[in-house]
Amino acid sequence: MVALYLLLLAGLFSQRCQALFEEKLVSFGESPGALPLEDSSLLIDDQEHVSISIALEALAADFNAVTGTLPEILSVDSVQFEGESGLAIVVGSINGSRLIQELVNNSKLDVSAIEGKYESFTTSLVQDPFPGIDYALVIAGSDNRGTVFGIYTLSEQIGVSPYVLYPYRFLALFLIVCQLVVVGRCPY
Repeated sequence: MVALYLLLLAGLFSQRCQALFEEKLVSFGESPGALPLEDSSLLIDDQEHVSISIALEALAADFNAVTGTLPEILSVDSVQFEGESGLAIVVGSINGSRLIQELVNNSKLDVSAIEGKYESFTTSLVQDPFPGIDYALVIAGSDNRGTVFGIYTLSEQIGVSPYVLYPYRFLALFLIVCQLVVVGRCPY
């Protein structure tokens, strides 16, 4: 089984990500301070927009494709839920998710960088976000699309191409490099 680890770099605790140029969140090997992702539960507010639920189901399928483990999706109706988890992935929009609003109200999540913006998201590692959860990787979007973009960014970082989502195949492929030279680094 491939192990995925959430990198806990000093600057990552409140790192805003921007499409395709985001900070690295995932590693495929253990490193100091990293948390294993493959046993994470996925949490979503049961009143969240259907597009976010669809993206979260795709993320669960992507985890299964990469690790062989299908994470449990918990659609909760309040921040009072049963269960224990070392690490959870919490997703939601800042105006549509009671989970995200609870984290913001308790000063555990800063969304000031994306408030009032369109199609933006932030990722943060939150310690003790809710009872029974030690850590949460929180993907908070400024709106529904921003949340979906954040979820698919995590999928991309675990190694799943966004192209697998499209129902069509590419009709043509083009070579863009006419010469590729790879030189080994071995000194002999």
